[in-house]
Amino acid sequence: MVVHYLGLLGFVAFIMRVGFLGLWLRRHPYKVNAEKSSRIKHFLFFAGLGTPLLFSIFYPGLTHLDELVGLKPLPWKPLLLIISMILAILGLYFLGIFNRPLAKVILN
Repeated sequence: MVVHYLGLLGFVAFIMRVGFLGLWLRRHPYKVNAEKSSRIKHFLFFAGLGTPLLFSIFYPGLTHLDELVGLKPLPWKPLLLIISMILAILGLYFLGIFNRPLAKVILN
């Protein structure tokens, strides 16, 4: 249950801070502020939503998450495994492409 509470808490904190940052950015619409709020949003995304997921890998364990929620685990069919690997590779590819311009802005 701890994993669910951490995930919910991270999600609520992320949504609230993004809302506050959006309101702040509307009052101060400058490029520097947009870059600053973008960096804060990225940090909040990974800290608020990524940390509970990483925590859940170790406790209760990746194989026990379905049992915790009360779902039947998906069968380990090779087709589902191949599709998920392809989608993960595509996600990493898009992450790299879209973060490259952001990194250039930050480093300059």
